[in-house]
Amino acid sequence: MTAQDDPLWRHFAPIWAAIRAVDKRVLLTGGYALFLKQRWLLEQTGRNAVRHVIPFDRWRDYAPRVTQDVDLLASMELIVSAKEQAIIDAALTEQAWLPSEGHARWQFVRTDADTGFELKLEFHAQHQEPLPEGLTYVPPRIKPRPPLHHGIHGHENPEAIACQVNPFAFQLDGLEIAVPNPVTMATMKLTAMRDQHAKSRDAGLSARAREFHDRQARKHAQDVIRIVAMTTLEESDRIGAVLDTARPTRAWQIAAEIVKGYFLAEDGYGATVVSGFWNSDDQRLVTDLLTRWFATAAM
Repeated sequence: MTAQDDPLWRHFAPIWAAIRAVDKRVLLTGGYALFLKQRWLLEQTGRNAVRHVIPFDRWRDYAPRVTQDVDLLASMELIVSAKEQAIIDAALTEQAWLPSEGHARWQFVRTDADTGFELKLEFHAQHQEPLPEGLTYVPPRIKPRPPLHHGIHGHENPEAIACQVNPFAFQLDGLEIAVPNPVTMATMKLTAMRDQHAKSRDAGLSARAREFHDRQARKHAQDVIRIVAMTTLEESDRIGAVLDTARPTRAWQIAAEIVKGYFLAEDGYGATVVSGFWNSDDQRLVTDLLTRWFATAAM
């Protein structure tokens, strides 16, 4: 798999480079982070192979999930800085990333001239209490106070717990990509799976809408397993410090309950919908590791 197999790369790489030149704390997350991490791991196969939980030759389906969205985790320091915001704003404008109507300053869009597809670039931020001086929270946005009228805001993401603890970095085409640790990523995906599954069971929605939400829930469930399966030895060795930060948070505690109900319970939704993608031994290995990350006294 190369950049030629990834139509988003040519749009992502320039803006990622510009943003990271301003603030190295910005992280790539979501589906595209998993896509690029998988691409990098596949490129290491057969030379300087990087050990990770489930080698790809044991995956029943290791075709990366293509996406048209880029999700970034922005730091509080970036959002509050008028100087850095001006640089980011200039880069977004120069590269034709335009504020999205209705989601101004946390979502930007541009159109792929070759395909006509709309691409999305979203900025998220972990809501901290109290917020640093110079920031305000206007749901769902964390933004500068007083307003700058340019640059970015951060869409509140309370599940981005411990995102700055031991992020994982790797090189692709000469560009350093940095993603959150696997516990942070799993917390976000577990919560997304639960939310989409709940919507899929909402009798007030149309059958078509419920089916859409079920597909999204299944996608997030599979992403949870992929996150664990692609956890490298380096990440595993550093997971203790992540858990020390994550465990006291409400988001981690909710994620632990989701693991218990969706992956450990008999006929749990998460375990059921991913079972066709993994052999039983590997699914058990991944579930055991997920359980250790989200173990509570009740488990």
